[in-house]
Amino acid sequence: MKHLAYSRAIFLKLLEISRSLDDAMIEKLTAERDYEELNFYILNAMLKG
Repeated sequence: MKHLAYSRAIFLKLLEISRSLDDAMIEKLTAERDYEELNFYILNAMLKG
């Protein structure tokens, strides 16, 4: 049952991270097609968590 507990914990952590992202920043970077910066922005948020 550890697998389910760990999976749930990871899911909840990723959900928390995704909700903390700045939607305006994501929209701006997407509109500018600056996918490298967008990738860095998201990975940075994930690694800080």
